[in-house]
Amino acid sequence: MASNKLKENLFQINLLNSNLLNFFHEKNTMKRVFFSFINYVFYL
Repeated sequence: MASNKLKENLFQINLLNSNLLNFFHEKNTMKRVFFSFINYVFYL
């Protein structure tokens, strides 16, 4: 019983970590696109 609970908790932690990583990855991608757009505008 205790080991099942532990497995559930670890699974939820892994899920949370992957969601956070995906979130930050999307943020970085948006930032990169945004800055490349700014550079494009300035160099026109």
